[in-house]
Amino acid sequence: MSTRIFLRMLTGVLYLYTAWLLCCLSYNRWHTRAKRCGTSNIEARFLYALDKRKCTKATKDVKIQIEEINRKYMVHTNSDDIWNNRDFRWFMLYNIDKCSICHHHFSAPTEKSFIGLDENGISQHVCYSCQMHLNNAQVWEKHSWPFEIPEADASLWEYMDLARFLSLLDSSSLFFKRLDKFNDKYEGVIASKEGIDHTDGNLNFSARIKAFIKSSYLKSDEIPEEEFGQLISQEIKEMKSQRTLKRRTTFVNCWSENESESEAMWRLYSKDMKCGIAIRTTYEKLFKSINSDYIVDIGRVHYVNYDKDFYAGQNPVWYKRKSLDYEREVRAVITSNCKKSSLLVPVDLRALIEDVVTSPEAEEWFAKLVQRICVKYGIDCNVKQSEIQTKIYI
Repeated sequence: MSTRIFLRMLTGVLYLYTAWLLCCLSYNRWHTRAKRCGTSNIEARFLYALDKRKCTKATKDVKIQIEEINRKYMVHTNSDDIWNNRDFRWFMLYNIDKCSICHHHFSAPTEKSFIGLDENGISQHVCYSCQMHLNNAQVWEKHSWPFEIPEADASLWEYMDLARFLSLLDSSSLFFKRLDKFNDKYEGVIASKEGIDHTDGNLNFSARIKAFIKSSYLKSDEIPEEEFGQLISQEIKEMKSQRTLKRRTTFVNCWSENESESEAMWRLYSKDMKCGIAIRTTYEKLFKSINSDYIVDIGRVHYVNYDKDFYAGQNPVWYKRKSLDYEREVRAVITSNCKKSSLLVPVDLRALIEDVVTSPEAEEWFAKLVQRICVKYGIDCNVKQSEIQTKIYI
């Protein structure tokens, strides 16, 4: 009798052990599939609430739900994904060089900083001392922009003719032109021939390129002096190659930063002064109205003298000739391998446009026509005649 009871108890223990073992194996298989899906900790917790049969790499519903929770909590598997988040990029525009909690400025390029959410779910970019305030802090290494950032409420103007304005409304897209298709041959260049030959102190091209080579090669002190000429030639050839590639993969949309209109810009960018149109927006509205699927950098252009210096260390997309500084250009820049000469980038026109202004020489009927066109396309904005157009009484 006692032997039967013992066997039953042993059988029960074996059943329990087998069930526990099967649960462990099942969880391990699920966890392995979750890792193959590229999930992070919060994604794993999210998937844990789902049917484990759905946790496969090919399940689109799971991927969509993961993306939604990532967008909500700004959780990403790597820094590149975070950088592609428009809200995060907007936050970093004004906080990339300092701690958003204690306002410590990151002086050294190699100084470690951290990104993440605080206890209130607010995005933060913090120094080493403040990382304790973040949940799941991630290391961040980018502390500067290659361009200057306007104020969020800075007024931006784009001048165009009627045809371009109709195209903007009809396509709900901004026109981005490829850099090598601009009329200005200096777009995207590093230096002019005069700038390379210039020999004024620190501006000497050969001396600066030699310093650049020394910083780029290991054991540079062992490079014989006579070999530097060959290395400089190679470096110049490489710069030209990079410049050509950069010009073919960069698309630009141009604006002018001014509190009021510019007559010079009217005359430059309106083919017919009687039918010219300008739209006004702000830096923040431009940034946030562009379709979030596109990674767009927006900043001020630096105006330089190419005959006296070269810009090998910076992105030449953000530099133009000093003689064009009256444009006060703010440009939106997209990098793409598209072979076309231009891109149409979707934009929310209702969020973008603050005012529509007709050119100084346009008549009143033209302003009323533009107003009707805007109403037809569902754009609720002020359409007014240029303030430059004033009546002369004396």
